[in-house]
Amino acid sequence: MHFYEYTNRLFSKLLFSFKSTVRVFVLFNFMLVSVSALGQEIEVIQPLNIGVVAITDNDSIGSIEIDAEAVTRVRGGVRLISQGQPALVQARGYEANRRLFISIQPNQFRTATEEVSPEQFTVVSYQVAEFVVTDENGIANFNIGGTFATSGNGSLNFRDTEYPARYTITVNY
Repeated sequence: MHFYEYTNRLFSKLLFSFKSTVRVFVLFNFMLVSVSALGQEIEVIQPLNIGVVAITDNDSIGSIEIDAEAVTRVRGGVRLISQGQPALVQARGYEANRRLFISIQPNQFRTATEEVSPEQFTVVSYQVAEFVVTDENGIANFNIGGTFATSGNGSLNFRDTEYPARYTITVNY
């Protein structure tokens, strides 16, 4: 059994821009990255995009989730403006018909902006199928979804900047 862990190579970018003092439009955009080890390669084909949401109330915790099947859920003071999509990731260079066990772990539990922002998002979780099976060419595709939450502290003070968060993809077979 081999264990490969890809850490600090995939970055989540959460982009915010203000519409008004009471609404924040949110675009979650995850950049493309390719990582390889021992001939196996993991590549993000399509980045995770949560879509565009408006934060209308932060008096209680609100959240935006897009699961691995592209189902979007918003809770609390978060309103969906534009639908996003889960990330599409490709694992290749493995044996044919091999079961790959996939897990995603956040490397940090809050976003961390380069520009100081009073409000950050909490990384609640990333979602992925427990396992995938490679095809006859040793390739398997899988989707990654994610859930992000507001603080619920009443503040709508989100800066117009990127909100990055790092995560780890683990492939075990």
